[in-house]
Amino acid sequence: MKKRYRQLTLKQRYQIQAGQDVGFSQSTIAGQVGCHKSTVSRELKRCKHGRYDAEKAHHLAIKMRRLADKATRYTPELWAMITDTLSNAWSPAAIAGRLCLEQSKQRISHETIYQWIFRDMEKGGASHRHLLRAYRGYRKRRRTHDGRGLLQDRVSIDQRPLVANNRHHYGHWEGDTVHGRQGSLVTLVDRKSRY
Repeated sequence: MKKRYRQLTLKQRYQIQAGQDVGFSQSTIAGQVGCHKSTVSRELKRCKHGRYDAEKAHHLAIKMRRLADKATRYTPELWAMITDTLSNAWSPAAIAGRLCLEQSKQRISHETIYQWIFRDMEKGGASHRHLLRAYRGYRKRRRTHDGRGLLQDRVSIDQRPLVANNRHHYGHWEGDTVHGRQGSLVTLVDRKSRY
């Protein structure tokens, strides 16, 4: 079972700092801290100025977490902007990219926008209708009975005379219809001659 990711505590960051000061490998530090070695590696890479400082790293992590929370926080103003740009044929990815360029404080991922759209759809909203057709979540409607191509007083092909099945005589015809946007087409084929 996959372990759930947890943020490092200040105590764990102090352990990373002490392990680095002593010269332990990242694997050894990870074993002492109780996390994966990739977590230690990422933590040390964030320290761009030489020695790792646990307190600075912890304050930076808290700041980044708060910014991330603000970035995805739903507001009526943000949702109004999203629905407005969706109605102008913008994709959620394009909206997220534009927000990133224009508003450094207000960042949001396209995945979050999709989640908001589908939440709105569940509440009866219409914002999903502006998405490309592939993402609207349409499903083919189920019919209890498909009535296409049914004729009145039709006879099943299973009841066709044996003579017609054997193709011994001319004059036994098979017919079919094709309906399209430009019109309809009827095809008739003699079973013996295939004409």
